[in-house]
Amino acid sequence: MLVLFGCAGPPPAAAQFKLTAKLPELEQRARADSNDPAAHYNVALAYWNAKRWDDADRSFRTSIMLDARFAPAYIALNYLPYARRGSLWDEVRERRVPAEWHERMEESDRLFRRAYLLDPFVELRSGDVVTPRSEAYLHLLEQYFGEPIRDYFDGLDLYFQADYPKAYDRLTRVILAWDGDAHPDRVPTMVFWWHGLAAAHVEKWDEATTDFERLIDRSLEPTRRDSLVHFPLRTNEFRYILANIKQRAGKMNEAIDLYREAVTNDIGLYMAHVRLGDIYETERMWPEAITSRRNAVNANPDDETLLLDLGKTLAAAGQPEEAVSVLQQATAANPRDPRPFLYLGLLLEQLGRKDDAKTALTQYIALAPSRYERQTAIAKQHLAALQ
Repeated sequence: MLVLFGCAGPPPAAAQFKLTAKLPELEQRARADSNDPAAHYNVALAYWNAKRWDDADRSFRTSIMLDARFAPAYIALNYLPYARRGSLWDEVRERRVPAEWHERMEESDRLFRRAYLLDPFVELRSGDVVTPRSEAYLHLLEQYFGEPIRDYFDGLDLYFQADYPKAYDRLTRVILAWDGDAHPDRVPTMVFWWHGLAAAHVEKWDEATTDFERLIDRSLEPTRRDSLVHFPLRTNEFRYILANIKQRAGKMNEAIDLYREAVTNDIGLYMAHVRLGDIYETERMWPEAITSRRNAVNANPDDETLLLDLGKTLAAAGQPEEAVSVLQQATAANPRDPRPFLYLGLLLEQLGRKDDAKTALTQYIALAPSRYERQTAIAKQHLAALQ
């Protein structure tokens, strides 16, 4: 994982998540909304604060079980080992991780990649809490990289705190201090990573694009080591994130080309198929959208949310019977996810299958978390009309 997220050394003892409720209340919410990934994620953060590591791990994984695309839980699980073992930052940096931690660190890399593929702009509260701050090591880095390294860490803190405009300004200052526009080789890779993400958050699309193009170029230089860092993303994953930036910038043709290149290099990069399906559906290119949705399912058959996507697209494309079949597969694949039951119920109602529709809508209402209040009201309204 990232060593240059912060200075190696022990994390501050007072580092805690800022939560809106205390642990007992969050536990009660997770019990009451047992099918809500966000409720389990929030109680996991409280367990983290209490140093109840196994409970935190279990609750984060429950979030993912309920919603395979709940990106914050993946990034939190990635950081959790660093909270559990304060020496891990140094051990990773110095390549002396104990053998009993190797498997967990390999999983950490996988979780990190999955989080950024699900959402390149995933929230990083857990990174803010575990990022170490050792003045001695910061001084060492300053000797190696120069005074701007302090601005780098200030920008990093601001990014973790979701203050993206200030993070962008601070990280831009770092690049300017190193004359990075004229001499990009002077700028450490991690500066371009965080600056690119911050630039995208504030819709500085051209700068974000330049940063990620540089990351792609550097990833093709396997001998380059300029950041004292182990970084788990690879060339094709940088390409995917660049495609996502192009998509957000409204440059759809460029995004499509990059997503296609990404899946050509890695057919298992299922989220690229998802993004292509989103673009094609927006453009009402139904055959292409359906193909992309099917490709996503084939690339990751364990993710029930991909079946939900496919079912919704089939329904929008005017193929309701096939959509019903796919949505039924989704409900069977994850019977605790209420969302497929809602779409299935509404679709069955449209097809005149009233009894089946009532069954599906009733199941949705039984499963739906309290924060799905608007959707639950719709379900109740349609169920009443079917009585």
